[in-house]
Amino acid sequence: MPTYSGRVSSALAGADARQFSPGELQVADLIVRAILYPTEEVSRIQGAEIRVVLKWPRAYTELLRDQFRSKVRLIVLEELPAYVAQFVSERFVNPHFAPLFDPIQQLLLRYAIVEQHDSGMYLTPARQEDQEQGYTLHTKLERKAGDLLSAVTAQIPWESSTGHRWKGWAEADVPRFLLGPLRFAPFTCCPPRPCCRPNAKLVYPSQNRPLAATLVALRDIAPDERIVVEWSDMYLLLSSSPLACNVE
Repeated sequence: MPTYSGRVSSALAGADARQFSPGELQVADLIVRAILYPTEEVSRIQGAEIRVVLKWPRAYTELLRDQFRSKVRLIVLEELPAYVAQFVSERFVNPHFAPLFDPIQQLLLRYAIVEQHDSGMYLTPARQEDQEQGYTLHTKLERKAGDLLSAVTAQIPWESSTGHRWKGWAEADVPRFLLGPLRFAPFTCCPPRPCCRPNAKLVYPSQNRPLAATLVALRDIAPDERIVVEWSDMYLLLSSSPLACNVE
């Protein structure tokens, strides 16, 4: 019987092999977040594609959000790729979406896998006391050090002008270009500080998944604990985030 990790790999086989530029993925992810995980930050973004979504009636957007998240939680993992493909083909018919049709579909699939009931993960709005906007990623289950959190993945951008994936560059500098549900697992710096103790780290899967990244547990993680990723990131050191290591 296939393992859960193997089932996720099979469901994401198409997405993991696709090549998208950073710009394509960034805009596609903004569109997906505007529908599924809206924040004030996203609502201020400019651009023809995002304006289409922001002009939709609120009731319509809320209906889409509820339909998508409710449906993907209930159907089996193997049916998610077909459902997401149908959802995108029926909902993203505006010509502005045409250049972004494929990246939207692949990112939606990654979010759907996290929302699906077998994932053992969930996304929830950030707590007000965390002084953050947006959503946070949590585990439903107890995790042991070394466990692979295979449901939580990211799409790695591809620089078409050089023919090289951005893995090496992303490892060194900017986690924000790992787009997909992993963006809701905040990144902290090394070494960990008391203000924010990381519990997971990035791993790049085997060669049959060349354009993906996921997580492995650094320590035992309790049910409902927030996922925080260890990362040496100078940009975060200078940020005003309460998760930045210069904040005690």
